[in-house]
Amino acid sequence: MKTQETKEENKFTPEMAYAYMGSMTMMEAMMRSGPTHEEVAKELKRELYANKSVRAKVKGAVTKEHLDKGKRVIAISGLVTTNRQGQKVYGDGDTVLEWDEADNQIRQGAVDIIARLFGAYPGQKISLDFGNGEELDNASPEDVRFMRKLATQYSKYKLEQSKKKSGK
Repeated sequence: MKTQETKEENKFTPEMAYAYMGSMTMMEAMMRSGPTHEEVAKELKRELYANKSVRAKVKGAVTKEHLDKGKRVIAISGLVTTNRQGQKVYGDGDTVLEWDEADNQIRQGAVDIIARLFGAYPGQKISLDFGNGEELDNASPEDVRFMRKLATQYSKYKLEQSKKKSGK
């Protein structure tokens, strides 16, 4: 009779996990505390056109007049003199240039998220087996990580309890 009670105590059921987590799904939690659909759409649209600033150091003095469109001079080092007309003439030194380029990593991430939102990819099916014949289907990756962590903590707790009972 006592062995059957300990087996009942060791069962880890989905009800236990949901009681610990609460019944709120990740989507419900985001909708309550997070961004609205419009805010997500605006952010994704902004990310579709993301740019990044690129800097390069070149040897020699470069003036703004000698640059391509969209490039700018950040800093010039070296000797600076003026000519007879009163214009600055840069001697030997280094020049730091900057320009904007498309940030393809952010753009690709936005395209991937948009494709997922429009259902372009098949759904990911993840199921958790609790070892007692019960399963949880279509768990999110966050749920899987949480359940594994919870199961590990629960097994450590049960191990400690059994050690205390045996007197070790």
